[in-house]
Amino acid sequence: MNDLTPCPNLIIMGAQKSGTTSLHEYLKVHPDIFMSSPIKEPGLFLGEERARTFWNTAGQPIASLHELLHERMLQGYQGERWFGDGSTHYTIGQRSRAWDIPQRMQAANPDMRFIYILRNPVERILSNYHHSRSKGRCQGTLTDFLASKEGPGSILTSRYWYQLEAYLELFPANQFHVVVFEEFIRQPHHHMHQVWDFLELSPPQTPPNFATHNAGSAARTKVSESDDDLSRILGVLRKDVENLQRWLGRDIPDWSNLSFATARN
Repeated sequence: MNDLTPCPNLIIMGAQKSGTTSLHEYLKVHPDIFMSSPIKEPGLFLGEERARTFWNTAGQPIASLHELLHERMLQGYQGERWFGDGSTHYTIGQRSRAWDIPQRMQAANPDMRFIYILRNPVERILSNYHHSRSKGRCQGTLTDFLASKEGPGSILTSRYWYQLEAYLELFPANQFHVVVFEEFIRQPHHHMHQVWDFLELSPPQTPPNFATHNAGSAARTKVSESDDDLSRILGVLRKDVENLQRWLGRDIPDWSNLSFATARN
């Protein structure tokens, strides 16, 4: 990674189906932030072989990470203070741990900043399921989806503490900012001010247009705890969310219908 300059110093690390596209659009309004363009999710830190495989499979082959960076991430770059990579690849399934993604990021820039936007973890799985159906990858029920190749990875993607902990092993906590999607959509101005503060920036003179840039992310799915599949998902996620809330130092009220109240010690 050392030959890849300029290198991103800001990562929107996910979660998939949680409003990352909208956040990407809001961030790029600031004159001191450049978000990867024309590709929002380049996957620069997947490693050269996996990045080549991904883009070859997508029908947009690349020869190297250098090509990926310079031809698909830097269109319009003018040396802004923050250069952002919004690849949700980095917190999907086991990738963060199995593919050494945090290690690559640390080698590239130990001062990397991270923004992690999180959605109700059960609703995120349901959104993932409906997206899979819409793309024709799954034609069956939620039970079928959970039993498919995608199922275990989808649950791991919603285990936000599992994902975050892999990065916290290498980066200090003050380099991370967590945004809760449900809170963000209610008070976008407030939460973007927190983001500007995290990045040590004054708010832009022209604020972002807080229209929804990806309607699929904003759609909410009603959670029924009586459903057997959802009850099973809750059982897997409960401890993970408790650990996340303990690290945050607060409960997340919008997830309270999932019985994720943190046990205070």
